Amino acid sequence: MTVSELTTLIRSSLNQTPLRAVTVQGEVGSFKHYQPSGYWYFNLKDAESTVSCVMYRQNALRTKIQPRDGDQGR
Repeated sequence: MTVSELTTLIRSSLNQTPLRAVTVQGEVGSFKHYQPSGYWYFNLKDAESTVSCVMYRQNALRTKIQPRDGDQGR
């Protein structure tokens, strides 16, 4: 499969399910706050899977807590 074929497949799948209304619950892992950009990088994981995440500066500034590894996130 080419990169273009893969991205087309992913785009097609995402278009079928609007993700704006999805809430994901999991344990925070590998949390890193990069000061120069203000971005937060972390994983959300459960017993079977892990999703890599990024929170951009403007959203991180509005968040009242700073996650730590092991926190339960949603």
